[in-house]
Amino acid sequence: MKKILFTAIIFLILTAACRKTNNAQIKNAVGINLVSPANGATDQPVQPIFVWNNTNPSIISYKVYYGTNQNNLVQDINNYTVNTNRSDTIRISPDGGTTSPYLSYATQYYWKVVGINASGAPVDSNSSSFTVRNALNLNTARQNFGLAVYNGSLYAVGGVGADNNVLSSVEVFSPATGWKISTQTLNTSREDLGLAVYNGSLYAVGGFDGNTESLNSAEVFSPVTGWLSSAQTLNIGRMNFGLIAYNDSLFAIGGFSSGDLDSVETFTTGGSWVRSLKTLKTGRSAFGVAVANNRIYVAGGNNALSTVEVYDGANWNYVLSMNTGRFFFGMTSYNKKIYAVGGVNNQTTKINSLEIFDGNNWQYGTPMPTVRAYIGFTEYNGLLYAVGGASSSGTLTIVEIYNPATNQWQ
Repeated sequence: MKKILFTAIIFLILTAACRKTNNAQIKNAVGINLVSPANGATDQPVQPIFVWNNTNPSIISYKVYYGTNQNNLVQDINNYTVNTNRSDTIRISPDGGTTSPYLSYATQYYWKVVGINASGAPVDSNSSSFTVRNALNLNTARQNFGLAVYNGSLYAVGGVGADNNVLSSVEVFSPATGWKISTQTLNTSREDLGLAVYNGSLYAVGGFDGNTESLNSAEVFSPVTGWLSSAQTLNIGRMNFGLIAYNDSLFAIGGFSSGDLDSVETFTTGGSWVRSLKTLKTGRSAFGVAVANNRIYVAGGNNALSTVEVYDGANWNYVLSMNTGRFFFGMTSYNKKIYAVGGVNNQTTKINSLEIFDGNNWQYGTPMPTVRAYIGFTEYNGLLYAVGGASSSGTLTIVEIYNPATNQWQ
C-alpha cells in the first residue's frame, strides 16, 4: 500500500512538472503579439501591412503566413530579421512568392507569425483574422473615358462599354455613397475625350463618337444646368489628347487627328480656342498629362514613347524620360510628384507598373494589382484612384486605390 501511495505521489509530482513546463512553453509561444490588422478587423486594404511585436528574446527571425484557410496558411516568400526594438512591420512581398501579393475583395483572411530561435526551433503566434474591404466598382464597365474631381466628387464620363458601344453615361462617386449613375448625361457620346475642371465648371472636349474621329465639339457641366453644348469649339478636332487647366486657361494638347499632333490650343472664359505658337517638340497621342510645380508635364504616348516634356509657361522642353515607355496609361500629380501607371508598352502588352517622378528622377513604386490600360487615374482626398480600363479579360469596372504615403494599394 505504501509503495502504491509513493508511486502515486511521484506521478503527481511529475505531472505537475510537465504542466509547469508546458505552461512555460505556451507563455514563450505567445511572446509574439499580433497588432495589425487586429483580430476581426474589417474594411482592410488588398495589400495589408502586418504589424506585430515580440517579447521573446530568443527569437532571431520571423516567417509570416496568411491565407483564407486557417488550417492551411501560405508562407510569405521572405524571412524577416528581428529589429532591435522588437516591433516589426512588413508588407506582403510585391512578387508574391507562392501566393498573390494582392488579396481578394470582401474576403476573410487569417495570418500568423512564426518566430525562429537560434537553434532553428519555431515559436508560433496565435492566428488572427481580418476581412478585406468591398470593391468600389463602377456600375458600368468603361475604358477610354474621362475621370476628374469636381465639386468634391469623382466623375467618370463617357468612354467605351463592355459591348464596345461609345457611352454618354456619367457616374459620380463619393466615399459616403459609392458610385451612382447620374441622370445628367452627355449630349454626345464620346470616348478618348478630354475631361477637366476649369473656372468652376467641368469640360468634356473632343474625342470620338463612334462615327466621327477627332471631334472638335465641347460640353460644359454644372449641377444646375447639366451638360450644355459649348459654342466654343476646338480649331482642330482631337482624340486621345491632353486637356488640363493651367495659369487661368484651359489647354488642349497634342492628340490624334489623321496623325499624332504637336499643336496646342488654349481657352479662356469669355473667349474662344486659340492656337498657341508654342507646340510640343514631339507629336503624340494617348499620353499622360499633369500639372506639378507650376508646370505642365506630358509623358509617353503612341507607340510606347518614354519621353517627357514640360511647359513652364514660356516653352516646351524635354526632361528625364520615364523608365518604361507606355501609352493609354494613367497619369496624375500629387504633392509635387508625378505618378504614371499601367498602359500598354508595345502594341499588345498591357502593364501594371507604377513610376513616380520627383522633379529629378523616375522611380518605380508598388505595381498596380490589376494589369490594365485605358484607365482613369486621378488624385482624390490624398489617394490616387485607378478606375476602370481594360485587361486581357475585357472592359473593367474595378477601382484600385494607391496611398502615396505608404506606397501601398488598398
